[in-house]
Amino acid sequence: LRAYHYVYLIPQDPFGVNYCLKDEENKLKKFYESNIDEYTEQISTVADFFGDKTVVELEKLATAFFIHNNEGLDDINEIAKRLNEIKPHVTLQDAEEAVEEILQIKKEINI
Repeated sequence: LRAYHYVYLIPQDPFGVNYCLKDEENKLKKFYESNIDEYTEQISTVADFFGDKTVVELEKLATAFFIHNNEGLDDINEIAKRLNEIKPHVTLQDAEEAVEEILQIKKEINI
């Protein structure tokens, strides 16, 4: 997308970037208009839940989601311990908070 000058990057602290549309004519939006129209509600839901998250927060949430969906664990403490094993830089407390948040999100969107 950057090569075609559709987006530009805005650096975020402590690391990571935000992608922003560069195209004044909205060529990218026009190209995907039918997809955007079809999935507007889902796109908005994802943006509402995750749009303001940092890379660090997204890493914890994505890992908690993966563990819950793929490793057969349902207990918050077990998932948090596993998250901490996989990502030792994530404290148990932060892992538990991420697990609680991802379980709440899954409950709210019925997945």
